[in-house]
Amino acid sequence: MSWSISRLGYKCAVLKGVYVHHFRHKSINASHLNRKKYIQINNQSFFDKWSQYLYHFLISQQAENLDLKQAMNTESNNEYWILRRLNENIHFWDGDKLVSGMFK
Repeated sequence: MSWSISRLGYKCAVLKGVYVHHFRHKSINASHLNRKKYIQINNQSFFDKWSQYLYHFLISQQAENLDLKQAMNTESNNEYWILRRLNENIHFWDGDKLVSGMFK
């Protein structure tokens, strides 16, 4: 949902002062599901759906001389958190350039 909102031109924000009580992984643990497996599956589905948009976005950021390596590896950079997390499972970015063949 955040990606769709951003794509429409709106900004999403991470608010560190907001408290949400969340029972982390409660349903996954209660169901004895493999959390890492389902994160991988969900990330792959997201990447498959949005890969062309991601590709064009990353290329445009490089064209503007943005240091993507730094942006994606800086935990406090909230604008790139989804790309950082996605890359942990999909590996479309090797730190300096897009991984060849990842974008169809």
